[in-house]
Amino acid sequence: MTFRSGALLAATLSSVLLLAGCESREDRAERFYQSALTLLEEGDEERAIVELRNVFDNDGFHKEARQTYADLMLRRGDTAEAYRHYLRLIEQYPDTAEVRRTLAEVAIAQGNWEEAGRHGAEAIRLLPDDPQVRAVGLALRYQDAVIAADDAEREEIAREARIMLASQDDLSVARRVVIHWLVHGPNPSDALPEIDKALAAEPDSLEFHMVKFEILARSGDAEGTGAQLQDMYARFPDNEEVRTALVRWYLVQGDKDGAEALLREMAGDPKGPTDGHVTLVQFIQQARGEDTARAELDALIAANEGTANADLYRALLAGMDFDAGRRDEAVAALEAVLAQAQPSDQTRRIKATLARMLSSLGDDVGARRYVEEILAEDATNVDALKLRAAWAIAEDRAREAIVDLRTALSQDPRDVDVLTLMAEAHERDGDIELVGERLAVAVEVSNGAVEPSLRYADYLARQGNAAAVETVLSDALAANPTNVEVAIRLGQAWLERNDTSRLRDLVGHLEEIGTPEADEAAQRLQAGMLFAQDRTADGLAMLRSLADQGGSADDVARAVAAMLRTGSPGEARAYLDARLAQRPDDPELRLLDAGLLASMDEAEAAEAKLRELLAENPAFEAAANQLYLLLARAGRGLEAAEVLDAGLAAVPHSQQLRWIKATELERTGDIDGAIAIYESLYEDNSFNIVVANNLASLLSQRAKTPEEIERAFSIAKRLKDTKEPAAQDTYGWILTQRGQPAEALAYLEPAAEALAEDPVVQFHLGMTYHALGRLDDAKAHLTRAVELAGDRPIAQAEKARATLAEIEGGVAAPAETDSSDGTN
Repeated sequence: MTFRSGALLAATLSSVLLLAGCESREDRAERFYQSALTLLEEGDEERAIVELRNVFDNDGFHKEARQTYADLMLRRGDTAEAYRHYLRLIEQYPDTAEVRRTLAEVAIAQGNWEEAGRHGAEAIRLLPDDPQVRAVGLALRYQDAVIAADDAEREEIAREARIMLASQDDLSVARRVVIHWLVHGPNPSDALPEIDKALAAEPDSLEFHMVKFEILARSGDAEGTGAQLQDMYARFPDNEEVRTALVRWYLVQGDKDGAEALLREMAGDPKGPTDGHVTLVQFIQQARGEDTARAELDALIAANEGTANADLYRALLAGMDFDAGRRDEAVAALEAVLAQAQPSDQTRRIKATLARMLSSLGDDVGARRYVEEILAEDATNVDALKLRAAWAIAEDRAREAIVDLRTALSQDPRDVDVLTLMAEAHERDGDIELVGERLAVAVEVSNGAVEPSLRYADYLARQGNAAAVETVLSDALAANPTNVEVAIRLGQAWLERNDTSRLRDLVGHLEEIGTPEADEAAQRLQAGMLFAQDRTADGLAMLRSLADQGGSADDVARAVAAMLRTGSPGEARAYLDARLAQRPDDPELRLLDAGLLASMDEAEAAEAKLRELLAENPAFEAAANQLYLLLARAGRGLEAAEVLDAGLAAVPHSQQLRWIKATELERTGDIDGAIAIYESLYEDNSFNIVVANNLASLLSQRAKTPEEIERAFSIAKRLKDTKEPAAQDTYGWILTQRGQPAEALAYLEPAAEALAEDPVVQFHLGMTYHALGRLDDAKAHLTRAVELAGDRPIAQAEKARATLAEIEGGVAAPAETDSSDGTN
């Protein structure tokens, strides 16, 4: 009997094992999926997540399980994980309409309009009548109107969004459109009811909480602002922006003691979590001073000795040292912390801080080593990716930077630095439309912060969109009402349009701010307004008053320049003499005196003044520059060159003097020497578009190989949408050299028209026509190039003569463009 029972047990086990062995991976995946669904019904999400991951281990194409998992992650607030799995679904099942819709909605919430457009277009194709998809379509149209600064279109789309919400109140994307329109309208407080509805649906949305805070702050509701900030701090205790805003709010209220008491209560046990204590230290630093903040950090270090908390507080002390100029001590302190700490998110943050310090000190090798260490531990670390991308942009490896920044953006879609770097990378890559899109999103997610707004305004100004510049600056001033820099920029825009009504209001606003900086800005704008109204005497009186109050050489220079513009050189002379009598040894006033003498055709006296200044201080860069120009214009080239060389010997890193030297070398035919200087200028600041243009132009002249042309092209790609004739010539000629003469014409023809007296520009267009077989056009422009060159030793003229001889001799145009610029 015993034997038979054992045989029965063995047979049973064998059958179970046999069945398990026969179960396919797909069957196991389905079994795990059904188990997950049961657990979800029971409310056990943690075990359900484990079961769903078991599904993927067995069947990576299980559509329902992956969508269930992604939906669960999104509901739990892990947007990055949800998005990753939604993307995987779309790779496998591209026509899954509801997933396309969700991806578009998430991308819109993150401000990632490139992804929103991609998935939104597919969602509209698959579900054109779905209300949520129609809301996505509205949001995409609205964003296009924002970028175009088309207020009428924005208003119409917002009206459509309101109609949609009237029939279906849960359309979150439509509500976003309405909120944006109201926030940027004349009465931002009108948006508060809509924001409260959005927060009821998404109570932990930092975006909507920040918008509500900004509106309350602008409205002057101190009590409501404080309550909102405290609610935000409770929800987002580790968010630096929220902590900083709370600290500033308390400082504005003037309640330092009450603020410190509350922050200490929030911070809790000195040995507990660090976020609250970091906020407290930041507050103490602003309210009590650095010494008191240091003492607080010393106490925290002592309380947490031997723990990771102490490492963080030591890192904060090191940051203070670095900002105070004790840079070597700061670097040593962080290195000491890292030497004994175990790898963690905190040590990676400290390494990123150290990398930034080393980079600012010129130690790129050390900085890059730390960044690579961070990424080896965490390939998605945002701080490290930003640093690596910034280096790639500076080295014209824009597409590598974009890959890193997309990864960073997927981790933190509201990171303004990432968005700004994305804009810089797209500019280097020649994709100007995406530059504007990224800058616009940076302004939006920062709620109109100063730096993002000014960057976007600069971009719009370069595009010639004056109306949009005013809109952006007006919104920025509404969000930052005490920021004088934004007010000045807005005032300058209104001065250009002579919008005196708005200028008067702005002057009044600056006077209400009441700081010395704001009062000075108000007077400058008022002076500009007086000149615009042809009230010259009043404008001059205002400038003279400013100069007398401030007394700086810049103030005096503005007053003198205004007098010269209005045809009063005698008054200018007398005014400057009076200032010099007060401060006869002021080198800036003496330099201004030399400039005034030169403008009044007293070159000999001006030269004597400048030489006297340089004898006293050979490193007076502005004096060397002014004397060089004075001598060069007088035809005294050798003496000018001596002054330039002496200036460079005294100030070898002078950007202005190196620039002049490069121009001189180029003029005399020393292309290699000019390139060497431009390479050094480009290494110092590769964002200077004029340096980039000049370097790319000279590299293209010297290029002998396709690799050299590609180097020039990598620098010049940012010129793709330029309207500046010299830059059009550079970019167009490089296209011709790359074998793209048809595309080059769009740049070279307007450049040749604008620079009709430049032989090199005419040569470039002529050679491009030659490459296209348009020999009559080629002949006309090459002949013009030769005529303009005259007897000057311009290498391109020799190439033009040779090509004209070929055309006259009936030699056909080459099948491939000769990359030489005739300078080799």
